[in-house]
Amino acid sequence: MERRVSGNIAFICGRWPLDPSRSTLVFIHGAGESSLLWHAQVEELAVRANTVALDLPGHGRSGGRAQSRVEDYARAVIDFVDAVAVPRPVPCGLSMGGAITQQLLLDEPARFPAGVIISSGARLRVLPAVFATIESDFQAYVAMIDRSGFSEKTPAAVKQAFLEDSLRADPATAQIRPVSGEEHSGRGALPCAGCRAFRADREAAGAKRRHPVVSGRQPTIEAPNTKH
Repeated sequence: MERRVSGNIAFICGRWPLDPSRSTLVFIHGAGESSLLWHAQVEELAVRANTVALDLPGHGRSGGRAQSRVEDYARAVIDFVDAVAVPRPVPCGLSMGGAITQQLLLDEPARFPAGVIISSGARLRVLPAVFATIESDFQAYVAMIDRSGFSEKTPAAVKQAFLEDSLRADPATAQIRPVSGEEHSGRGALPCAGCRAFRADREAAGAKRRHPVVSGRQPTIEAPNTKH
């Protein structure tokens, strides 16, 4: 696995240079996370396809600031794909990354004819208690991820690396509560309409393509009774 940088976007890849004859799985993390989430996939799937995982603006090793809308993150991914000349990109997104993936599939169907959506939906809602915990005790928020974001079968070493990465993050990166229509001053926040304002259900209802959607049995950080 290699670590590379293109402009202000840091990314990892299974092999470099990318093979132009292969499709490229482009892994997109969620709010407050980084490409560390995808290390295993980037390494193990590199025998079958090009694999790339980027740090979104304001996250991980990337520079810049987080965007105020899912559409803006999607634009950042498109710019990255163009800059690196990613062959036949297939976006694979988790949570907010899944929302970004949906935006790419809806806005650029010719460029992104396939995608994978993981633990996400056409509408995103987050429990208010999550925001309160982020603001009052970020370590408690990370502990919440430990309790509710992993399978009981997840090896401790895998969890520990992810949780330590989360603790190093600016707490603002996880604050996806909608505020004003202006961009938040924090380096990595997803403010404004953000995840809560994202809804692709109307557009997705008319989509003619099928894409795999992967989800756990009970995503406890999401607000209950949310319709996807």
